[in-house]
Amino acid sequence: MNFMKNSIFSREQKAEPIKEDVLHGGVLAVWGSPGSGKSTVAVKIAKHLADKKKNVVLVLCDMTAPMLPCICPPSDLECEKSLGSILSATHVTEPLVKYNMITHKKMSYLTVIGMLKGENEYTYAAYSKVQAQELIESLRKITPFVIIDCSSYIFQGGNMEAERLRIGEERRDASTKIRGFLYQDLLTLKVLNESDNETKVYSEWVEDIYTENDADISIIQAKYYPASTVNFSSIFEDMYYQFLKVKLYKINKSVSLKCYYHGDTEFSNETCVADFVYGNVHKDLSDEEIQSISVKIKECSNMSERKNLIFSNLNKQQFMDEFNLDIIKTGTIDDLYIAVKEALFNEYKNVGLLSRIDNTQAKDILISIFVSFIQIKYY
Repeated sequence: MNFMKNSIFSREQKAEPIKEDVLHGGVLAVWGSPGSGKSTVAVKIAKHLADKKKNVVLVLCDMTAPMLPCICPPSDLECEKSLGSILSATHVTEPLVKYNMITHKKMSYLTVIGMLKGENEYTYAAYSKVQAQELIESLRKITPFVIIDCSSYIFQGGNMEAERLRIGEERRDASTKIRGFLYQDLLTLKVLNESDNETKVYSEWVEDIYTENDADISIIQAKYYPASTVNFSSIFEDMYYQFLKVKLYKINKSVSLKCYYHGDTEFSNETCVADFVYGNVHKDLSDEEIQSISVKIKECSNMSERKNLIFSNLNKQQFMDEFNLDIIKTGTIDDLYIAVKEALFNEYKNVGLLSRIDNTQAKDILISIFVSFIQIKYY
């Protein structure tokens, strides 16, 4: 009987020499959903490298819940400086990054960059992907090892306007009708599948569906009323309110407003305009007034108060003339379900296991996974 050399059946057991890990350096980004342990993994990797006397920078990017105060008490750090000071600069340079790097007193090979206690994404000026790229490029020149503990939310950062438009909408109520839920989920998947890789797609954020990239914003409502009347005047008012918020914040992006619906009611723009009860405003707002309204939006306790605030200050005839609501009637939820399932299958049918199982099974698996994915992303 022949045995493989050095197998467990070999008569002569020889100790294998222990090979030293060869570490060449690079940038490693660690991402995961909230509570998944991504920060723990990032910290352990950084400590492992520092213990091997490798110069490493740990970048803690979560601006919603800064991890630096949790991981390193101030007494363990040489000084306290903030990631926000780097990203809020017009351009990120090596000297700026070096100035804001914090050395760990007990691990001289470990340097940390992160947000300080009490800070968040609103503490500093907004940054774009330019600053983020410059930061990573600078770090690669400064140190051989860069470990990035990413934010849990993939939509943060960049020049996205989603956060500002989200103000006042944090407690959006969802429909209690199960089929209304599914209709919105399927439309979200349809929009997601049809969007390019640069477009962020949000569900239950500013409105039922919200998309944004560097140039465009789309705000979408989804209404499934197969057996009742669709209140288009209410939808018109809601979407005009969102449009005026874009004007308030002077967002320099192309904005489209849409309502997908299924029902027997026909839309009439003239009726909706006639039903709109707020009077026109005839003056432009000063920068101070815009700032004041932006603060008051956060203080409003409900949608009615926010609408009154926005309409009483921004309802100019010019804006009403510019406002265009695109109403799109769809088929039944079953029609939409089949169409989305087919679209997903055509996109992913050659991926992994899906290419080796029955097409019907593959389609059912895909739609189940993607609907579940959309539902767990509600905020």
